[in-house]
Amino acid sequence: MGYQRTVLAVIAVSVLIQYLPSLLSKSPPPLINGYVASGFDEVRRVFRDLHENGLDAGSSFAVYHKGEKVVDLWGGYANYEAPAICVAMAVDRGYLDYDQKVSHYWPDFAQNGKENITLKQLVHHEAGLAVPYVHPDITTVRDTDKLFKLLAKTTPTWEPGTAHGYHAITYGWFLSGVLRHADPKHRTIGQFFKEEVADVFGIDFHIGLPREEYYRVARIQRPHKLSYMKHVFNAKYRRIIQDLIFRPDGLTHKALNFPDLLAPDERQNTYSLQSLEIPSATGIGTARALAKLYAILNNGGEWEGKRLLSSELIKKFTECNEHRVDEVLLYKRVYCHGMLGKQPYKSHRVFGHTGYGGQGAFFDPYTNTTLAFIASKLSIYSMGDDERYLALVKSTYDSITNLEN
Repeated sequence: MGYQRTVLAVIAVSVLIQYLPSLLSKSPPPLINGYVASGFDEVRRVFRDLHENGLDAGSSFAVYHKGEKVVDLWGGYANYEAPAICVAMAVDRGYLDYDQKVSHYWPDFAQNGKENITLKQLVHHEAGLAVPYVHPDITTVRDTDKLFKLLAKTTPTWEPGTAHGYHAITYGWFLSGVLRHADPKHRTIGQFFKEEVADVFGIDFHIGLPREEYYRVARIQRPHKLSYMKHVFNAKYRRIIQDLIFRPDGLTHKALNFPDLLAPDERQNTYSLQSLEIPSATGIGTARALAKLYAILNNGGEWEGKRLLSSELIKKFTECNEHRVDEVLLYKRVYCHGMLGKQPYKSHRVFGHTGYGGQGAFFDPYTNTTLAFIASKLSIYSMGDDERYLALVKSTYDSITNLEN
């Protein structure tokens, strides 16, 4: 009993020390800027409340409805989709085929049990390649040829096609390797996205940040480690938190932790990391940009006379694999040719992807709505469970319902 009191006292003191400066200091009122269309004032109110209540330190939120931008907000103080879309574009142009073996395009890939893996299995996170042969460091990532040779040596952790598991970091690299071998110009995902998407459609999003854009990036605030501990007994997150903390040799820990690349924590805010092409981790842009990208998908793949994707390829993003337990995240997920299929509010079925710390974007083909949320103050939750995201989604759909009634 005495030991328990000591532990509780230590935790209580550490929490008090962590939050005491903010309790004693008076923060300035949040700076909320942007635009909402008529009928979406409730969304602005919710967005402001999140900042005034300290749930956000700096974030942006954007919504397109029926092809029109109806919400574009940003606020606070500034101090996981593109790879799948690029691959779909390559399929659309005949460079790739979802049913073809990856080794058909990338011969070196055909080793250590990977010779029969198809592109479809790879985009559906079914290839068993969530953990690379060796976890690369910054120097390796800068050398694309060396990185792809390392990835080609990876051995699947389950029989490809028999299960799925989130390829949290490796996903973008493997798709980049396939694309570079199939693309006539031999471009990586980052290069392809810039030339074929960002520059053509005016999408303010980068995979490998240019030096001149670094000053615009808000500083990431990661959750305190105690935030993870309190969710050890959460029904949904119990297993993943326990595996991350207590099983360093397990699949979950190895797939989600890249200590020579993404750690220590302070490295997240350095240009040396943000400049790297890690399609699953260093995609940097605005909510406005992501919402527009998804609005183009919702608009049949065409925007202002320019085509991103055919409507047939966009439908692939709504064709999903089986809803089953994810081998890495240890709770049920469903993958749809690189997108996630989920229900964000009531019965609305949407497709998109969550990002780090509660961020992400989706498109809803049934109400012709797209939504993107980006925050510098990260949550331990995925997008679908983050209270900020859920509040903004609810206010958005409520506003749409009120306008249509």
